[in-house]
Amino acid sequence: MVRPILRFGVYLALVSVFLVCIRFFSRSTLSEALNSTLPLPLPHTSVLAHAPGFTLFRNLYLFDGTMYIVLEDGGSLPIQPLERVLTKVGHMRPGEQRQLRGDEIRYINMTAAIALFRRLPITLDGSTIILYDTDQFTTHYYHWWAEVIAGAWRLWSAHCLTSPSDASHPFPSRFLLPNINGDRWLDPAKLNAPLTIAAFPWAPVETSTKWELLKSLNKPLILTTVAVLDRGSTNENFKGNMWGKTLGSVLDLPVGLDHWRTLRERVLKNLVGTIPRRPEIPNVLYISRQNWGRRSLDTISNARLIEGMRALEQEGVCTFTYAEMDKFTVEKQVALAYNATVILGVHGNGLTHQIWMPPTPKSLVLEIFSPQHFAYDFYATAVTVGHNHFGIWFDEEVDMNVLSLSYWPNLGPRFHAPDISVDGTFVANLIRRHLLE
Repeated sequence: MVRPILRFGVYLALVSVFLVCIRFFSRSTLSEALNSTLPLPLPHTSVLAHAPGFTLFRNLYLFDGTMYIVLEDGGSLPIQPLERVLTKVGHMRPGEQRQLRGDEIRYINMTAAIALFRRLPITLDGSTIILYDTDQFTTHYYHWWAEVIAGAWRLWSAHCLTSPSDASHPFPSRFLLPNINGDRWLDPAKLNAPLTIAAFPWAPVETSTKWELLKSLNKPLILTTVAVLDRGSTNENFKGNMWGKTLGSVLDLPVGLDHWRTLRERVLKNLVGTIPRRPEIPNVLYISRQNWGRRSLDTISNARLIEGMRALEQEGVCTFTYAEMDKFTVEKQVALAYNATVILGVHGNGLTHQIWMPPTPKSLVLEIFSPQHFAYDFYATAVTVGHNHFGIWFDEEVDMNVLSLSYWPNLGPRFHAPDISVDGTFVANLIRRHLLE
């Protein structure tokens, strides 16, 4: 009996020594890992595509709330000044020039980055859109879809022209909105959320809470692919500044024919359930604002415009659809726009729906203004998705492309008038000529 007891005691002693060693070395290894010097080199940051306010990076670093562009020692600065990438956050006035505080985004060389970060970075794979907007803009369907998403998608599409292998990767994997609290990216018309989920069902929209959590990690992150979007920076671009439209900045980036098709068809499949067959006869969709109390037609003009469209329908030139979009489901709104060849309406949020109308040589957006008043919102949208576009001043066809070369928008006293006049016969003749030529 003594020998087995002694043997057991020896075993127990050996196990105890083994456990003590494991505990000691585990602590030592963990401590060394937490405090170890970073190995050289880290992946350096590169710029994949850029227009003022729209920048696509590879390997951008985020540490303590600041974005770092890590350069190889002795490397040149890829974008100057950094205000072309990002400006200070805040509500904007038209044409306002905004300067960086200095802690939003910085250049740093490799040696300095190693000294600053100290600890191994967390890699955030996939693609991220960091949007620096405030809720002055995010709570609007037009600003969210026709500027933010349309601009980001054009930036990505331009990159994929030169790097086609990236086109198969989901974009984006996530949205990150540092300056938005809670659900302040949702719009009153309740379009932003369902359309965003339909277009990017895998991509969460993360707001300031997530940004603060990342900041509190006290560890650097590598964002492997990230689009940084900033409205204020688009003032560094001629179109972005003169038009007063964020999207104007990115329109000079080359993209493939109908680059928007992937998004349009994904939204249709996920919302409508299928991609409907397009009608053989062109459809004119009149998006009415008559119940909104501003930027609407006077009663007589509205009636005569509808009469003109009905007459075209009787001639067999087109079919005609009158729509007050806020009375329809999101699915119905998208389907109506997809079936259209011509979208017609007074300047307003509903004209954003042109992004769901497929571009063809005949696709046309007609935007009605009070005479001598105009803005470039929906002209810029038409350019990026590939539609023809004209403004209408009562009985005058306005080539916005010509205006955009020399004139700032004119949002004068009648821009928001509730009784805008238009010649319905003139509009009908314009549509007839456009569709039949």
